[in-house]
Amino acid sequence: MIKIESQNAQIGIERQDGQLDIKQNQFPMNLKTKAPELNLQIEYPVVYIDQRQCFSEAGLKNNMDMSKTFYQKGKQAALQAISRIASEGRAMANIQNGSVIARLAEGRSKPKEKPYNFDMIPKSSPIISVEEGKINGHLDRGEIDIKMDNITPQIDYKPAKVEIYIKQKQSINIQYIGENVDTYGG
Repeated sequence: MIKIESQNAQIGIERQDGQLDIKQNQFPMNLKTKAPELNLQIEYPVVYIDQRQCFSEAGLKNNMDMSKTFYQKGKQAALQAISRIASEGRAMANIQNGSVIARLAEGRSKPKEKPYNFDMIPKSSPIISVEEGKINGHLDRGEIDIKMDNITPQIDYKPAKVEIYIKQKQSINIQYIGENVDTYGG
């Protein structure tokens, strides 16, 4: 009898994982700023409204205008009185025309008719003038200063390692067990 023993080959594998380590500068940018400044000088517009003529037409005059008005009315009344007195004097000088005094007295005794009319005041518009405003501005520009540090990352890489080896060799062991051997071969 023949005893055959076989042993299969075995492969051993040792594996070590690779490592990747990346370090990056978190703040590679240095930024400094100066804000812009706007300086304004403003002169506001001025509106002038002259209502003296409107008030004057409504009878609301200042002292100077009131004095001028009363001066003109007094002068007119004085001239009319002088004219009337001179006219009456000429009429009395002409005695040949009859009873002049009676006619003059009759003319003065009759009430004079006062005219009336309807009017709107004021008749004129106020005088409006505008002095324009001005804006002068000066801009101080802002500044931005940017400095960049090293932005190259630091990379450390260790590759994976795989080792393959024969853990057990293949073998065949053949043994003859017994006493009889057939030598005929056939």
